[in-house]
Amino acid sequence: MIKHLFKKSGIYLSGLIGVKILQVVAFILFARVLGPSHFGQYLFFVTVSQLVTAISDFGLVQWYQKEFHHENAKDLISRMVQSRLFTLIISLVLVIPILWISHSLSENILVLLILVLIPEAFLSVFDGYYFARHESLKVSTKIMIRMSVLIIGGFLLRT
Repeated sequence: MIKHLFKKSGIYLSGLIGVKILQVVAFILFARVLGPSHFGQYLFFVTVSQLVTAISDFGLVQWYQKEFHHENAKDLISRMVQSRLFTLIISLVLVIPILWISHSLSENILVLLILVLIPEAFLSVFDGYYFARHESLKVSTKIMIRMSVLIIGGFLLRT
């Protein structure tokens, strides 16, 4: 049991370390290429997308992990997705107008933010699903894909 735990935790840890290394390299490159103003917008974009996702998750991953053994998995996933759709809509209704009015991000970056938040909303709730099934590699892969999208966002800031 301990060996299995270390193996699965090691896979997840390796993914997190890989993402952090990629993130450091990307931030250094973006700081050099984008310049102070655009790099600041990029960091703001990353911060807003991660903050909105974290708040909008509303503890659904932990709730799923708690209820996983007590309820039908199909019903539980359905309720979790419905709840996350509701929190996504609320977060978009609150965040996008504030960013639009304050001119914190350009129109293109606001569109990109929406395009990042929508799939991230549904991908984030499946962390609990995959962790409960001991599939930490899928969670690590998702984190790498998210970082790739944020790097693409950084390149779009150059335009």
